[in-house]
Order: sequence, then structure tokens, then C-alpha cells
Amino acid sequence: MEWIQMYCIKIKNFFQNKMGVITIISAIIFPLIIIFMAIVFEMSNIYLEKERLQAVIDRALLDTVTMIKFGNIEAMVREGEVGTVNTIWIKNLKYELEHSDFSSDVQNVIDDTSMKLESDSHFKTLSITAISQYKMPFKICNIHLLCPKNKYVTVPVLSSMKIGHNAGFYIDLMIVLDVSSSMKQDFMNDQKKTYSRLEVAQKSIRTMLADFRKVPNYANVFRTGSVGFNDKPQLKMPLEGGLERIYDSVNQYKADGGTNSFEGMKYANEQLYGNTQDTKDRKKVVIFLTDGDNNSANNSIKTIALCNDMKKKKAVIYSIALSLKKKYVVQGCSSSGNVYVADDAQSLMQAYSLIGKDVVKDKNIKYVR
Repeated sequence: MEWIQMYCIKIKNFFQNKMGVITIISAIIFPLIIIFMAIVFEMSNIYLEKERLQAVIDRALLDTVTMIKFGNIEAMVREGEVGTVNTIWIKNLKYELEHSDFSSDVQNVIDDTSMKLESDSHFKTLSITAISQYKMPFKICNIHLLCPKNKYVTVPVLSSMKIGHNAGFYIDLMIVLDVSSSMKQDFMNDQKKTYSRLEVAQKSIRTMLADFRKVPNYANVFRTGSVGFNDKPQLKMPLEGGLERIYDSVNQYKADGGTNSFEGMKYANEQLYGNTQDTKDRKKVVIFLTDGDNNSANNSIKTIALCNDMKKKKAVIYSIALSLKKKYVVQGCSSSGNVYVADDAQSLMQAYSLIGKDVVKDKNIKYVR
């Protein structure tokens, strides 16, 4: 026991004799450690913010390209169409920012971001470029104590797309259809028969698919799949080439049960992105219809989160609100927040017709960045 006591006394004497040195070293090292940790935090935060902003601008630019009435490129560049495109771009950027981590700083991001149109010398292709020099405020005061004149860091983001008239294009299309019991409700009457909501939706989908047959070489252009959803996914049809299989099978869906849109969207995501090797060069499209709220609020949150993830991966999602008062989920899922509202049979058939025409627009969109 004596040697333990002697050892403790030696340690005590060491610290008493060296207290001044230790204090000085601590006074130097600890602030350096804190500053280093602050710098690491700021650098990590800058990287994450840049990635988030990149995803937002990419989605807004894709939505803008999708909405452009693509005609004479020379006229667009020379005769004032830039203003029209810029208006569409600002609207889409604002929407994406308001539904992202930048919702508290929307106007600053818009002010720090510009868009320009350029064409090749023969006016065959149109390049749309978005450039952001977002001034992101520092998160920790230690950094701008070191740099008092700079209380923000510039986060550069570039996104660019090239559009041309299509010589050939390929589409992966998933139809996500609500088949809950509310879809049994009567929706259309003619002289011979009463049609339910589901039956009118099925008829509208088949008409849209028939119109797709007008696309040259449609059997190779399209890969189609579908899924119904109530409480669970129903009649899952995997993504395969052509149109006939879905055209024939869509009438097999039956209305029953509750509503869980997450299950339908989850299957669509698996089909579109389950094998990135053979789908990366194809346009990904989802046509999503629902007529009611999810049984669980959590399923609504999960559905929107999954839709946002798909949009980050460049999917284009069309949403149809069928006699739906609360449009939270369909608006959250739809690209650019554009929702097709259908309160009667005619507007439902028109919604699928308009979506079908938009899907096969004569555009070839290519990411440059």
C-alpha cells in the first residue's frame, strides 16, 4: 500500500509543479480543437447544402423543360421566348424551394440564381442552364469571428439540360391506381349502364394506351407496368416491353378495402429503379390516381417522401385527384405540384388524355451537367 501512496504523491507533485505549463498548453490547444471542429462542421454542412440545392435546381429545371411548349428554337432564342421560359423556371424553382430545406430562404436563393437559353448555330438543339451562387450563412460564430467581413459562403451550383427534337426516345411508364372500396361509387351513366369510378379510370387508361400506339415503333419505345393499391398492392404487373399486356390487364382490377398509396408507389419505384443498368437512359414516368385519403397519416408522409426521392432521380410524376378534397398527397407527389383535378367522368378521361400527350412530347431531354 505504501508504494501506491508514494505514486499518488508523485503524481500530485508533478501537477502542482507543472500546473502553469499545463494551463498554458490547455489554453492554446482547446481553442484550436474547437476551431478545428467548427471548420469540419462548416465544411460538412456546405457540402450537404450544395447537394440539397443541386437536387432542388435539377428538379426545377427538369420540370421547366417538361412544361416548355417546344417549337421553333430560333424563335425561342431570338424573339423573346426567354422571358416566358424564365417565368416558368422561377415558378418551378420557388415551388421546389418551398418544399425543401430551403423553405426559410426562398427569395435569397431565387435572387442568387439565374437561367439562360442557348442554341447551336443551326438551331437544332436548345440548352437551358441554371447557375446559382447561393450565399449560405455560416452556422457557427467561430468561423465568421475569424472572417468578420464574410458572414456567408458562396455555394456554386450548375445544372444544364439540352433539348432537341426527338429522333428516338424510350419511356418506362408505371400506372399506380387506387382500387380502394370508394372506387366502386357510381361516376358515369349512359343509356345502357352505370359506370363506377374505377371503370371510368380503366376506360381512360386504355384509351391513353391506345393513343400511345400512334408513336412509331411503340413496342420498343415503351416499357409499361401497373399496380393497384388499397391496404396492400394489388395485381402487380412488372415493367415489360410493349403496351398490350397492360391494356389487357388493367380491367382486372377490382375495388375493395382501404387506402395506402405508399404500397403502390413503392412498387412503382422498385420497377423503375430496381435495375439501374437497363433503365438509366430511359424517361421514367409515373401516373398516379387516388380518390381518397390514406388510412394513416404516416402513409401519406411516406408516400410524399418516396415521390420526392423518385423526382430526385429524374422521374416525372403525374397526379390525378379524383373527387378529392384534400390534395396534400397528390400535390406533394406531382412534379411541379401540377395536379389534374377530375370531379366527373369527362374531366377524368381528359386528364389521362392530356397526360398521355405530355408523356410523348416531341422532346429529347439530356442532362449536360
